[in-house]
This record gives sequence, C-alpha cells and structure tokens, in this order.
Amino acid sequence: MPVKSVFLHLTRLWLSGGRWVVMLACLIFFVWCCLREFQRQSEAGAVVHEQELVYLNAAIETRRDLTPDFSKGVSKPLNDWLPHRTDGVVRPMWPWLAAWSVAADHPPASATLSAADHQVLRSGKRWLFGLSLGFMLMLGLAAARAFSVPAALLTILMIGFGVLLPSTSEFLPDVLFHLLFLLVWVCCIAALKRNSLWLYGMIGFFSALANLTLPSATTLVLVFIFVSTLRWLWGLIVASWFKECGTTLWVWRNHWLGMILLVVCHLITVGPMLAHSKEKLGDAAP
Repeated sequence: MPVKSVFLHLTRLWLSGGRWVVMLACLIFFVWCCLREFQRQSEAGAVVHEQELVYLNAAIETRRDLTPDFSKGVSKPLNDWLPHRTDGVVRPMWPWLAAWSVAADHPPASATLSAADHQVLRSGKRWLFGLSLGFMLMLGLAAARAFSVPAALLTILMIGFGVLLPSTSEFLPDVLFHLLFLLVWVCCIAALKRNSLWLYGMIGFFSALANLTLPSATTLVLVFIFVSTLRWLWGLIVASWFKECGTTLWVWRNHWLGMILLVVCHLITVGPMLAHSKEKLGDAAP
C-alpha cells in the first residue's frame, strides 16, 4: 500500500474518532494518577489543618438539624433544617452537606481526631472528588464540541487538574464555591445575551448558594446588576429617541422585573442564615 494511502487512511481514522480516543485515554490516565494520590494521602493520614477542624466541628454541630422535630411546629424545624448555622466566619453550606455523613451521636472533634472523625473527613473529600470528576466530565463534553482536541485538553487540565482536584485533598468548601461561582458567571453571561426571567432567578439562587459557601460572590452579582442596568438604560434611550426596532434577544422591559426576581430568590435562599446571624450575632450580615 502506498505511503500516501496509508497516511490518508490514518487521517480519516483520526478525524472520525481517533482524537476522542486519545483525549479519553489522557483523561483516564490523569484521573488514575489523581486517584492513586488521593488514596495514598488517605492511607497515610495526612495532617489535618486547623481550618479543616473548624469545618468538621461545624458539620458535627449541624448534624442535629437534619432530624427536625415537627411535633412542636412546622416553620421553625423546617427553617433549622435548611443551611443556616454560622459563627461569622464559617458559612453553613459545606458543613450542612458534610453533616449527612456524620453519625447522630458523633461527639465534637478535638485536637486528637478519632477514627469516626477521620471517616467523616474521608467521606467529605471523596464527595468533593466525585463532584469535581462529574464537573470535569461535563466540561470535557462541552469543550470537545466547541474547541479542538488540544484546546479541550488544555481547558480540562487547567480547570480540573490545576484548580479543582488539588483542592479536594482538604476538607474545605473551595471546590464547591468554585463550581457555584462558575455557575453564577455563566448565568450572568447568558442573561446579558438573553435576559429571560428564569435566568435572573438562577443568578439569585446560585449566588445565594455561593454566599452560603464563601462570602465572595457578591461582587460578581453587583457587577452584573451595574452592567445590565447600563444596557437597560441604553435600550430605553434607543427605544424612546431613535425609534429603532432591531432584532435582539435582550428585552429591556424585562430588566426590573428580573432584578426583583433575582433579589427575591437570593433572599429566600439566604434568609435562614440571615435570621440565625441576627439572633446569635446581632448582625444579619455575617
């Protein structure tokens, strides 16, 4: 067979499916390396930092909220069941999620961790690891459709193996916050292109979850409100003065109704934490 025919045949195989096989093989190799490292750290019993111990105790304290007693009412037990416990530093979202793996009679953790404490830490880290892998799978599928193979691999390597997976080695909410912050950012970009009302609701909901995890997502939402308000003002000027009727997916009349929906969804989600903070700390904004 001529060399040219062999080259053309290999090129067709590469374009038809070979590149996806190479990409999948590279991802499986990297995931296997991360799993081996994760298992090695778990077996070695890595040193637990003070901040991890704080979140562990917060999860143990939150565990009793997951079994509400409705014999004396409905609203108070339901409000306590939602993520709300904060001391002004530790936000309630990650302790609330980690508390599902804590036993009901689990004692508070001390400087010397027990076997049950280590089990909770390992369970939380496995959950973060699985969440990261699931996100990387969806990111890989989206990147493979939009980019070339090298660009898709670079995207996954930078975001997944450069940011997410290294953070899963600690019992901290960084991975969860990164994913929620990314969801808020994606919704903000989508709402600037097409301001459907449900997108405003998603921005309010996901930004509230991000604020329940770490207090760093408010700036992004404020920037979105500022930029979208400028766009609303420009749309009002164009509609009033120039009488232009161009085709656009961004409807300026939806802006203020969307803002109300954003604020309502945000406050409903963070409401239990604000009420708890006002009651315990004297300040509704911890």
